[in-house]
Amino acid sequence: MNRKLSFQQLLIQSSLAFGFMSLIIIIGCIIHYSNRGFELSDEAYYLYLSNYYKPTSYNVSAFGLLNQLACFGNATLINLRLVKLIYQIIAVLFFVWSLMRYFNFKGIALDTKQKAFVFIIIVVTSFGHYDYLPMTLSYNSWSLILMLMCFALILVEFTITSKSIAILTSLVVGFLCFTLFLAKLPNGIIAMGLYGMFNLFYIKKNTILKIGGFILGVFVGYLVILKSPENLWAILENYRVTLFEVKHADSSVYFKQIEKVLVFCGHHKWQTALVVVILFIVIWVSFKLLSSIKKNTTAKKQVYSYLLFVFGFMLCIPFCKGNGHKTFNDFIAVGLLLANVFLFVYLYQSSSWKVSMFFKNDCNMVIMVLLLMPILLMLGTNNAFYYSTSPTMVFAFSGALIYLVISKTNYTFYLSLFNMVSCLFLVSILYFGGIKKPYKQSNLNDKHYPLSFNPLLKGVYESRDVFEDATSVNYIINAFNKEHQPFFTFFNFYGLTIINDNQTIPEMPLSTQERMLEYNDYVLSKSDIKQSKPLLLLPDTVINNIKFNALFSKYHINLNQNYKQVYHYQFISNKEKIYFYKSML
Repeated sequence: MNRKLSFQQLLIQSSLAFGFMSLIIIIGCIIHYSNRGFELSDEAYYLYLSNYYKPTSYNVSAFGLLNQLACFGNATLINLRLVKLIYQIIAVLFFVWSLMRYFNFKGIALDTKQKAFVFIIIVVTSFGHYDYLPMTLSYNSWSLILMLMCFALILVEFTITSKSIAILTSLVVGFLCFTLFLAKLPNGIIAMGLYGMFNLFYIKKNTILKIGGFILGVFVGYLVILKSPENLWAILENYRVTLFEVKHADSSVYFKQIEKVLVFCGHHKWQTALVVVILFIVIWVSFKLLSSIKKNTTAKKQVYSYLLFVFGFMLCIPFCKGNGHKTFNDFIAVGLLLANVFLFVYLYQSSSWKVSMFFKNDCNMVIMVLLLMPILLMLGTNNAFYYSTSPTMVFAFSGALIYLVISKTNYTFYLSLFNMVSCLFLVSILYFGGIKKPYKQSNLNDKHYPLSFNPLLKGVYESRDVFEDATSVNYIINAFNKEHQPFFTFFNFYGLTIINDNQTIPEMPLSTQERMLEYNDYVLSKSDIKQSKPLLLLPDTVINNIKFNALFSKYHINLNQNYKQVYHYQFISNKEKIYFYKSML
């Protein structure tokens, strides 16, 4: 028995040490790599909107206003990355603190080690991003940070009795909901709905005062961030156009993504076969355990539970390849780890839940909302669900941990195992997907050449190939566009809007994907293309596309007729070709 206890204590202590070490490594790497790499599509767009507010950019986000505020008017690429790290850490720590306060309110006492495990798991999983490690402030980043703050205040309101604190918290939530409205409209509506639901049906304290505080908070947010009624109406009109005219997010896009996952499994038969075999083993062990749960001792239950955990971890391995491989690999693995927590707790639960009683328990609703939060936060965007969800998996992990803690089972040893696996998983995907092969970039360790042609990129280093590409294209654009007139680019891999020192800007980077033709059509319809006669930067995939050529003709752009090719450049980094066209009229 003493040997067993000493082994468990050793594992718990080792897990805690590994967790804190993982946290230090992750934060240290984010700071170390904050000046490496520049993804010239997404980050160019984030950087431009952070410095040039344009309410008619035709999307459901005006997050650039928040970026300027967060960086105190100096939204350079490095600043956006570091500020994102700081704000996220503050938000996660506040969320963990509010969760501990909620546990105390529910009469759940955690010892120091249990608190440490909850803290490490939630903070580490908050860094499970879908792309490169030095992540820039974007609408997804703001959704994570602001929703963490909003939900933390909801948990705090469960425990308060003071009217003055109720007014203060509701005012802050109102302010945060307004900032979420700017960061991403659907998420602002979701945050407001959740706050109202919990207050009306569960908290039921100082409701009238909170309504007043919330409205005041929204007004304060307007005065601090927006200030101009013209800008507010412009944003509202832009959101209306984006949602109802441009069809920013197709309602069927999420179902199509599930089909992509199935197609992936079909193309990787050996991997799929391995998963099926391991899944069969997990199901078999589960049925064996569930069929004998009443006649087995607690010790045997524990053995079965940990066997199930091991098999669940084995099932994750084929998908744990880093974000640079396939983003839904990591999404599937995280889903498996979450499911494992609920299976573990279920094995110890003797009583069954009644549906009629489920919704009356506020703790059940907190868990359910946290688990659904990743899906809620992805709504209203055209992004793939598996990388829209990844940055918000911290909510789902938190819901799973609450379920584990309130079950009052012998979970400390299980937490130590879960902590080691989750930390190993996060460190792995951030190394392979964030450093070795980041989103639309090459290895961050190979970037040693400073991008000096733009002050917003000062101090950022790139690989030699990308450095030569970016510098060359910047020179070519300036040579053919000395007047600094607006130009259009349909090249979505390199968002060239940032290259010419933000002086020659299209309305926004347009996509080469055919599913965005309607969107591109709308943007061109709002541009004065006949008078401006812009420079066109087109990749060969667009030039050779019949549908795009038909779109050009609609707006009197006839390649090799009234628009003549004046130059072409082949990128060293990815072998893509881009063509420069100028108006001949």
